[in-house]
Amino acid sequence: MVLQSYSVTGSSPPVDTRKATLIKAPVKSEINGAQDPEVLRLALSDVTVQLARALRSKDEILQNVSHEFRSPLTLIIGYAETLSSQYWGDLTEEQSKAAAVILEQSRRLHSLVERMLRLQTVDLGIINKIPIPFEALIEQVAEKWQPQIAQAGGSLVVETAPTVSMVMCDPAMLVQVFDDLLDNAVKYGLRGCSKSVARNDDNRPASSSGVIRLRTSVRDGYVHVSVTDHGIGISQDEIEQIFDRFYQVESGLTRSSEGVGIGLALVKSIVHAHGGTVRVRSRGLNEGSTFTVSLPVSTGCPAALEGQVTPYHPPA
Repeated sequence: MVLQSYSVTGSSPPVDTRKATLIKAPVKSEINGAQDPEVLRLALSDVTVQLARALRSKDEILQNVSHEFRSPLTLIIGYAETLSSQYWGDLTEEQSKAAAVILEQSRRLHSLVERMLRLQTVDLGIINKIPIPFEALIEQVAEKWQPQIAQAGGSLVVETAPTVSMVMCDPAMLVQVFDDLLDNAVKYGLRGCSKSVARNDDNRPASSSGVIRLRTSVRDGYVHVSVTDHGIGISQDEIEQIFDRFYQVESGLTRSSEGVGIGLALVKSIVHAHGGTVRVRSRGLNEGSTFTVSLPVSTGCPAALEGQVTPYHPPA
């Protein structure tokens, strides 16, 4: 097997020439009928150096490309918004549709770029933690997502712990976590519900298939937040991989959905950076899924009443 060297100018010391010579030779060398351990050690050491360089190069490319995309995308979005508002004159129906497509797709790409940059920020450990009342953050997220989920044909049911839990966190990053989890629940839990789910008199789905549940509880020094949907679910052989970067579940529905596999990787990185854990439970395909985030409660917060939850209704 031929091993190629990857380097980034100025970012790494030169490879030892002795190692480079050895790596070109067959890794197995017979000395008195046995492998030469020094040859193997140097070969593996050089492969490790090359791998580290390749990973650094990949991270630098992602970060540089993301930064370069941000400014032109901001301009495109600004002009698309101005066009859509017909500030420069009336548009025909076709022109309005074209401007709307430009605006929608540029916003989607801008969101992707922001996620990639945030992923790099978390990797660098740049997190500004402050103590916040956690239930207030969850209420803020719920208030934001209630109308979006209703528009998609579903209903968001929120159950929060009756006590206030203080959590040391970066609020913007945690909002990103729950935005991504709820976005996934809409994509994979409500697909097709908007036209097919029977609804009660209060416009809520008559069955659980159109319901997304956001639940919080506090126990054992952690606040636990779960997002449950009744959608396509996850096969058991893919559960362990869904938090990997750029990984997407293999299914026709997934292929038709937007995204490149960054959302859950970002969720995992942010939660781990806050000293917490994230896990997923699904009984299989078409059985729905539950994602649970657990974060440490700040010292001195009120004790939780385990097992008790109260419905949250956003203000009118």
